[in-house]
Amino acid sequence: VIGINLNYSMDKLREVGAGAMLHDIGKLRISREILKKPSGLTDEEFNEIKKHTIYGYQILKDNRNISEIAAYIALSHHERHDGNGYPMQLKGNEINEFARIVAVADVFDALSSDRVYRKKLSPQEIIEYITETGSHHFDPEVVDKFINLVTMYSIGTKVILNTGERGVVVANNRGLPLNPVVRVIYDENKNRLEDYYEINLADSLNIFIEDVCDIEWKT
Repeated sequence: VIGINLNYSMDKLREVGAGAMLHDIGKLRISREILKKPSGLTDEEFNEIKKHTIYGYQILKDNRNISEIAAYIALSHHERHDGNGYPMQLKGNEINEFARIVAVADVFDALSSDRVYRKKLSPQEIIEYITETGSHHFDPEVVDKFINLVTMYSIGTKVILNTGERGVVVANNRGLPLNPVVRVIYDENKNRLEDYYEINLADSLNIFIEDVCDIEWKT
């Protein structure tokens, strides 16, 4: 989706898509005990984890059925815009443009998923992390596209507002991933409203989503 909004051709979209799917293939050569370790890694273990970028490049670079771009994505998706990434400490435009896209998508996926060593972050925490670190970790243009396109609360998500009211997301506002349109169905006492109403959180600065509900609502 980021590639589409960077006006990528279909060929380029296929390349970035294939590279994104294969970017962590090098982890096949990392010990499962390290990958699944529920506690903090030692320096030695973390250095071993970092080798997955090189392993991925080695696996993909000589495969005639895989674009060379995928190999570069595997190699450099942990490089950072300020040069503090790995394995080569590349910075800015030295980093492959496709890898700069996958770097943002990879972090978003990691933060929004449960891991053996931590629970997933809330949508607000994810957006804050990516925007706050965006100026030095990621390509600012990619972060810009990401924020304009990402949907943190998909349509149909049941949510609790800070007012205590509960409802369901019915639409999203482009560029405002934390401020969708919510159809309020239950009041703050969990009583179903006779007449629901919709509130556009983009226009209501004092009202925001506090949590997501997994409960089954009465009809």
